[in-house]
Amino acid sequence: MKNSIRIIFFLFFSVIFLSPLYSQGNIYNYTNAKISFWYPDDWMVREHLLLLLMPQSENLQIQFQISETVNLNEAVKESMNELKLLYPDDSIYIVKDYTIHKLKVKDMEGIIQNNKVKYLLLETPEKKIIKISYSIPKDLALEYNDLIQKIINSLKPIN
Repeated sequence: MKNSIRIIFFLFFSVIFLSPLYSQGNIYNYTNAKISFWYPDDWMVREHLLLLLMPQSENLQIQFQISETVNLNEAVKESMNELKLLYPDDSIYIVKDYTIHKLKVKDMEGIIQNNKVKYLLLETPEKKIIKISYSIPKDLALEYNDLIQKIINSLKPIN
């Protein structure tokens, strides 16, 4: 009896602490944008003209891009225009304002053609605007929602 309780106890904690939500993960310093963020161990980061963050096994790409604009409200207008060009029949987006670790944020989100589309616009202390965006099928959005939210909540300016 004691042995089976130990085995169950061991298996329970192994599953919890080895799952992706509880993995230690990595910190990426995106020096061009002067921000850092946490990402899961099994995700990849590729930096070219823009930064791509993705799980190794899925077709999900989170793009980080430094905007030419230096005004957060202008960046929202530009992003709305971009979305209207990409999806002319869909025009309903929810825009939320908040702050993450001293970064001003405009969060634009909508469901378009059965995909969750999200644009996150950040203003750094140096007045750089960073656009973080992704478009994924709703079922993948549900699967990855907690991890994506953890990545977003970990965004911090680099001093």
